[in-house]
Amino acid sequence: APKRMKSLMMAIFLASVSAGSAFTAIVNQVIQVGGPEEASEIDEFSEGNQTNLKRMAGYDGTLKTPDDIVTGGKRIESLATEVLTQTAQKIETFFIERNKLPTEWPGLPMDPWGSPIKYQLVSAKEARLSSDGPDRTAKTIWDLGINLTVREEEADLQGTWLYEEKKRKGLVEKDGGDRSAIAIKYTAGGGLTLDGADYYWFFTKLMIGTVVLFVPFAMYYKPRTYLHGEDENAVS
Repeated sequence: APKRMKSLMMAIFLASVSAGSAFTAIVNQVIQVGGPEEASEIDEFSEGNQTNLKRMAGYDGTLKTPDDIVTGGKRIESLATEVLTQTAQKIETFFIERNKLPTEWPGLPMDPWGSPIKYQLVSAKEARLSSDGPDRTAKTIWDLGINLTVREEEADLQGTWLYEEKKRKGLVEKDGGDRSAIAIKYTAGGGLTLDGADYYWFFTKLMIGTVVLFVPFAMYYKPRTYLHGEDENAVS
């Protein structure tokens, strides 16, 4: 093929790769769900030996009411904290007895706003409990939840490249003597509107749509063969 055509095709290829990367970055940005601090009045305070605590006005928009959310401590305090914690403890007991996280959890309790607590098995070593929060709508800034992660023995991790790099950079979390089988992390908002398999299905459907659009082009496309050493306009 003529050199000019090769350059054009390479430019189109690189442009398509750049466009695809930019589109993916935009999607990843759009599906992010913020936290309640984006829509709440915040009051910083200290309590006992805990400093840098933040009290955020809850769904009612007023500070120092029962639906306030407090962050900065060992856990995020809210009206849903107790029911989430109790359910997480039951799941941890299940894991200790059977050495695996449950695929599903029947009989989940209701949150303080009348919606059922949700359980999702993310992977073999991670699960999630969530409440739709005071707005009773999933995947908003008012969602409250707990991420449960199976603890890995430090002895099994030592010597691995990833662990040693994290240790060198000070990224290895200290458990403070907590030897529980499950690590618990409290969350408020901060989820994804496209989560888990839904994220991959979105791009799968997008690729299928692209293929469908390409079919008419492929049907009516007429190839042209360029021979080296002959005039660029000559075709066969």
